Amino acid sequence: MKNKLDLAYILLSTNLCGGNKVIFQHAGLLNNMGIRAAVVSKEAYPDWFEHNVPFFRVKTWEETLDKADFFIATYYGILLDLWKFRSIRSRIIHFSQGIETEYEEAKPFLSEIISAYELPCPVWTISENLAGKLRARFPGKHVYVVGQPLDIANFYPPEAPPTETPIQVILPGPLEISIKGIRFGLEALKALKKECPFVKTIRLSQADTSREEERIFRADEYHAALPPQEVGKLLRKGHVLFSPSLEGEGFGLPPLEAMACGTATCLSAISSYLSWDSPRDYALFFEPMNLDEAVSRLVQLATDAELRSFLGKRGLEVAKKFHPEQVGRRIVNFLEHYPKTGGE
Repeated sequence: MKNKLDLAYILLSTNLCGGNKVIFQHAGLLNNMGIRAAVVSKEAYPDWFEHNVPFFRVKTWEETLDKADFFIATYYGILLDLWKFRSIRSRIIHFSQGIETEYEEAKPFLSEIISAYELPCPVWTISENLAGKLRARFPGKHVYVVGQPLDIANFYPPEAPPTETPIQVILPGPLEISIKGIRFGLEALKALKKECPFVKTIRLSQADTSREEERIFRADEYHAALPPQEVGKLLRKGHVLFSPSLEGEGFGLPPLEAMACGTATCLSAISSYLSWDSPRDYALFFEPMNLDEAVSRLVQLATDAELRSFLGKRGLEVAKKFHPEQVGRRIVNFLEHYPKTGGE
């Protein structure tokens, strides 16, 4: 790091996940806009990200302390680590893509999570919905919505609609993260397959948990750790994306990516998904964890080509609202108005 950065995104892991995709997108987007941004991690540059963005692998966070104007803590644990360095406290920003207190897996770390959010530093979020939750939970907190960028290089509509048979229904998300509702989703696919045996069910996950999932339902096709460009190809050939996430979902990137590919979506009626546009006719919604209703919606989509076509077109309209340039402009606006005090 010879020249000082405007922004250093401090990343815990470079494993494939939606949150990490967003962070690397941020860095690439900002550099294209003339903002010097880099991703910093103790792990290697990810092999799943096909673009080149400024990246530094370090052994300790101390190596970055005099290298940037702002430090973006992308995880509550990183925020707690960075806060130990008093000289940079006024230049730390907490980037939250979901409130971890809503995750079942995070319950053992509840006190640490709350301590991180209570620190007097600004928070960036990816949606107004998430910002509202944070303001209600932590009154007086400076919460700024940067928005959710869409990877327009990999997620775009097909030149021609997918072939009508077989009808492909895609369930994305890792089994291990409870808010994704994958166990429920597998039960729904199992019931859908009984009612509509002509449907081809497809699972998409960051990790291969196919053997464990077979105890519930074995999908016709299983994909693990696909890079974004391959996910885009899969979505463009699909007919329906099914996402049964629970209320703790910070945003839910796969449904937006599906909409950008012109794919109809069947989504749980959680506040995140319901906040994307008005009227709420851009997806078929069902009450979270209501199996009968979810299966009914999936059957509708599997048997109604006209409905799938309408939702595909409506989804494209919604996806346009998340063009990455909007995110870049919001970050630039923040940098122009937030004081750089150089520490306490």
